[in-house]
Amino acid sequence: MEWLLEQSILEQTKNQVIVFLKGLERDIFRLGGPTAGAPLQGLLEDEIADQDNFHTFSVRSLYIYNPAGILLADTRPGVHGAKDLSGHYGDVLRTGQPYIGEEIEWEPNPQSGEAVPQIDIIVPLKKDDQTLAAIEAELDLRATMAIISSTDDRFERDFLLMVLAGTLLMLVIVWLVMYRSLVAPLLRLGEITGRISKGDLSARVEGHQRNEIGALGRAINRMADSIEKLIREMEDASLGMMKSLAKALEAKDAYTASHSGRVTRYSVRLGRYIGLTDAELELLRQGALMHDLGKRGLHRHDQDRAARGMSHLQRRQRERVHQPNQSRRVDASSSSSMTRLRPAALAR
Repeated sequence: MEWLLEQSILEQTKNQVIVFLKGLERDIFRLGGPTAGAPLQGLLEDEIADQDNFHTFSVRSLYIYNPAGILLADTRPGVHGAKDLSGHYGDVLRTGQPYIGEEIEWEPNPQSGEAVPQIDIIVPLKKDDQTLAAIEAELDLRATMAIISSTDDRFERDFLLMVLAGTLLMLVIVWLVMYRSLVAPLLRLGEITGRISKGDLSARVEGHQRNEIGALGRAINRMADSIEKLIREMEDASLGMMKSLAKALEAKDAYTASHSGRVTRYSVRLGRYIGLTDAELELLRQGALMHDLGKRGLHRHDQDRAARGMSHLQRRQRERVHQPNQSRRVDASSSSSMTRLRPAALAR
């Protein structure tokens, strides 16, 4: 890209030189043509002395030669012989096409010895489509090379900024893609597992990604389903055990026969009357069914006396009726439903 930029600037300089020489060609024919002699020499020297500072080049020398190779005017110091027309000097006269040097030549400056970049450009001097002579300009390209160097530096700086901006943009895009495809799903999985660990078994991982994260999400869902199923089975087993105990108590104690069932029916009716939800009615029904299981902690003769009347019981025995034996109390800490049932079961 830098080479293309340099070539573009150099081509612009060459085009400016062609325009300059074409303008000089018009001035030459106004003086009378390539054979004008002294006026022609003066014109060339004036052009060398009065160069436009806005050009990206400077003209070191100008000279004109005819189809025989003889110099008609020359601004170079010293005496120079005829031009060899076997090369590009003769091609310009024969074809009528300008010659533009391709390679930059570095020649030492006679005064300072500094290597100066230069290039030669030759254009034909035509009149009525007939080539009468040719004019060559030897160019000093230090100003052009300075422009190229400055442009290269600016280009490298701008290119570096573009690379940095592109890299940052690419990093942002990569981060967004990674966040969307990796970080965000992992955070979501962490949130779901946290909710499950706190007892929210309804939490599930949504989405169906076909990668490792999707597989992990599906595994978490299966784990939650298994835990939920296990707890439901444990609760069903616990409730079944409570129902069996209640039936055993009723079968063993004539006083309490069908008592738990009646309490359950009346409790549900009252609950429905005051506007409890279906879930609350179910908890009430289960709690009422379990409310007398504490009597299993009394000895048989205490139960018989309790059935005959509380007035015949001693104070300690009454306390035992109101506070069922701790060793026989249902452990409600093992499941969430048992915990919810505990106040109803102990209220009696």
